[in-house]
Amino acid sequence: MMLQALDARPAVLAGAAALLLTTWLVVSTIRQYVRLRHIKGPPMAGLTQAWLIRCVGSGRTHLDLWEVCQKTAPHSYMHLPFRDVARVGPNDLITSDPELMKRMLNVRTHYKRSAWYDAMRLDPTKDNVLSQRNDELHASTRSKMAAGYSGKEVDDLEPRIDARATDGKAHCEN
Repeated sequence: MMLQALDARPAVLAGAAALLLTTWLVVSTIRQYVRLRHIKGPPMAGLTQAWLIRCVGSGRTHLDLWEVCQKTAPHSYMHLPFRDVARVGPNDLITSDPELMKRMLNVRTHYKRSAWYDAMRLDPTKDNVLSQRNDELHASTRSKMAAGYSGKEVDDLEPRIDARATDGKAHCEN
């Protein structure tokens, strides 16, 4: 009798573990879906990455993403300040609204950069100003680069640019 109870115990433990894992998967999927449920998108995009994976595999990702923004935006979100937003994955949103992009990429934004920015790395092991997701390091890198974009270090910048533009125009006319 005691041996049968011991033999059954691994099966009971395995069944309990499977039930616990299944419950965790269902609950986490529902929580993931509910978080962004107010944003429309392709069917099942809120539950799985399958739609996005299919788009990338099809070779027409840019067209599919544009179509999603066009289909969901005009009528679904008239009450929101930014209407061209669509859900393309459980945690993935896309927009074609330039004002929203400016707001998201602003210096002191509350939006966080996702793993998508890792694709901006030129060297897969090192971050640059585009791929840096840590806000403090990103701000530090940008401040170091700011002087190079201000134009203050180059004397007579505008006349030099005008001269090169005139040279280019003359070259094109000949």
